[in-house]
Amino acid sequence: MSDFVIENGVVTAYTGEETALCLPHGVHTVADRAFFNCDRIVSLRLPKTLRKIGHSAFGNCSSLRAIRVPRGVREIGEGAFEGCSSLEEIRLPGGLRRLPDDVLRRCSALTVLVLPRRLTLLGCNALRDCASLREIRIPRGIKKLHIGVMADCASLQRATLPKGLRVIGEDAFMGCIALESLVIPPRAFSVSAAFERCGALHTIRFKSKRKIELGVGVFSGLPADAYITYGGESCVFEEMIKPQFGPLY
Repeated sequence: MSDFVIENGVVTAYTGEETALCLPHGVHTVADRAFFNCDRIVSLRLPKTLRKIGHSAFGNCSSLRAIRVPRGVREIGEGAFEGCSSLEEIRLPGGLRRLPDDVLRRCSALTVLVLPRRLTLLGCNALRDCASLREIRIPRGIKKLHIGVMADCASLQRATLPKGLRVIGEDAFMGCIALESLVIPPRAFSVSAAFERCGALHTIRFKSKRKIELGVGVFSGLPADAYITYGGESCVFEEMIKPQFGPLY
């Protein structure tokens, strides 16, 4: 415990060289950048008293393999686990509602991720460069996929989007080179250029029966034989769909 710098329940730094750590009971906050660049840490146990994890708190902890976030945690800051490149598993509390920008960016060893069912925000680049992630199910409370949210998830084969999703932001799936098909939910009304470098994405199905705003270059990253289906009356295009992108039904 002497290697932790703690004041009034807030841990602000770690000065030791141990690889397996256990934060003491009573700590309620991990301060911004408290463990930033602590690249020796392999395992870390967080106390049940924890309520908040600050910005970049565990950023670049490149040897950290697994972590379980206690159920009492209600706030996780931007980039909290960014660059934890050895992280294979992270367990998030079911009551968590927000995962902000860059929170798990560059967690390149992460293979499985179960997002909290009450989640309402998945921020910009939140899962970017999670290169080993194969499947993701977006919780029903998410209404918008923000910029670059799953960009460069090179192993992603399946993404299940919630029925209530309204907006797919720019570069949301950019570089998802293993993704072969995607269903756009019926309430979606705006899709930006989200599919750059999605060379295996051969099928996109729009389930909407109303007008959808498609941004400039929305299909520019698809393969030449991509097949797009649409079940509504019309689409509002900002540019003409090129013939090689397949028929629109």
